Amino acid sequence: MSEINITIPSVSVDGEAVLQVIQHVLAGAQPLHPEGFTPYQIHTYINRVGEQLGWKPIIPQMMYNYSTNGMIVKGSKKHNGHRYSLDEVAAYLARYIVRRINNS
Repeated sequence: MSEINITIPSVSVDGEAVLQVIQHVLAGAQPLHPEGFTPYQIHTYINRVGEQLGWKPIIPQMMYNYSTNGMIVKGSKKHNGHRYSLDEVAAYLARYIVRRINNS
């Protein structure tokens, strides 16, 4: 897998541990479409992490709604036709995981 370029938000979570989780979940990840990863794939990755942490699974529509409202790539609604690069997916996973852990 190529190097993932993300910054873990500065919070009370072990950033290195979050990065390791993301790298493990995304190991060998390939986009379903040539244009990039879909919100459905992002939902799958979140549920893989959540399964290990005891989170209730999310539904795919949640990620499509987030994509439509510019919440996966901040300020970018329906980003590239709901397609995301590996770095964008990793950055979103980092934000989502940290937010869920801090709100638990």
